[in-house]
Amino acid sequence: MREPYTSQVDSHLHFRPFGGPAIGFEELTGYLRKSGVRHASMYGIGQMLPVNSPCTYYLDCPGTPVVPSMKNDFANAENYVETKPKDPELAVSMTFMDLNHLETIPSGIALYDKEFPGVFRWAGEVNLAKQALFPNHHTAATSENIKNWAPFMKVLRDRGIPLTIHSDLGNNAEQTKYLHLMEQTLRLYPENKIVWAHMGLSKELTAMDPDRHIGMMKRLLGKYP
Repeated sequence: MREPYTSQVDSHLHFRPFGGPAIGFEELTGYLRKSGVRHASMYGIGQMLPVNSPCTYYLDCPGTPVVPSMKNDFANAENYVETKPKDPELAVSMTFMDLNHLETIPSGIALYDKEFPGVFRWAGEVNLAKQALFPNHHTAATSENIKNWAPFMKVLRDRGIPLTIHSDLGNNAEQTKYLHLMEQTLRLYPENKIVWAHMGLSKELTAMDPDRHIGMMKRLLGKYP
């Protein structure tokens, strides 16, 4: 049996941009069908540029705040409810979660439940540490933040909802600077389904020995299955 080089699953697909117009929902799902993708995680982008900003990509406008918002999630959910696609099968994601303002998460989930009952089956990606956004007022979450995730992590765990986390390993100068944050997350929430976006790699970390990275991933997968 011959298999294509394309995947049937896209677990990290942003249906919405940071700024500017989005590709139409029907057009985008058409691309998925054409390329053989049958299952996809339907992300917004939880961190949006201000509506009055002429910028469409955060890297082009350092100093402009990029803050979490529900707008993309609502747009995705409305498109999903209107079309109810069967092919591809989509898992609509909550991307609004601000890990530095945990008090907003329970009420946010309650609002999603009220407005779109049963629609959201994924969470994230959320930013634990994303260096590319540091010039746009993002700061890494702290160890104290992670300890206080317990209430919303229980909601995700009880519902079987996976959480995709963007957490940079580090940068070329300090290659594992932020590793402790992800390891603390895995240690405190072993029963949650956690997806580590990009396996911790980023444009800020280009010089890590691949064997060291592979060893790190093997160790963590073995210790936190």
